[in-house]
Amino acid sequence: MKPFVTALLLALSSTSVDANPTISGYWVVPGFDAVVHIETYDNRAKLIIHRTFDPTLADKNNPVKADRGQLISGLTLGSGFNRQGSDWTGGELYDPGSGKVYRATIRLLDEDHLQLRGYVGLPLLGRSQTWVRFDHFRDSMLTMLNAGSRGECHD
Repeated sequence: MKPFVTALLLALSSTSVDANPTISGYWVVPGFDAVVHIETYDNRAKLIIHRTFDPTLADKNNPVKADRGQLISGLTLGSGFNRQGSDWTGGELYDPGSGKVYRATIRLLDEDHLQLRGYVGLPLLGRSQTWVRFDHFRDSMLTMLNAGSRGECHD
């Protein structure tokens, strides 16, 4: 895992985030198996899977048979989000693991964390994930890796 994390950190190290708190930018999903790029424009947002842990991972559960087999990297994960104050609502989120589409909302918790909530019907009947901004994750990982190289990290 350490070589992958190091390669991922180096590959994306040129990314930067605006100083104002925004959902725009690169985000690490729980499990650290993908980096998602969130683009915002005209108070709308779109989520694209930028890179996955396994670059050969295919969208084998896509409900459209013709789209099965396309790579997960580069896939649109979410769209249709509209800014409502500090929240982004009205979006749809595609789950490549199940091939299902859910309604979704995004809330920026702080500069480096957002909450993504996917649901069917009412938001109360859903599941939330907290994503970490890539730059924050990268800095934390580099600190951890540097501490490990000095013998400060124990198994």
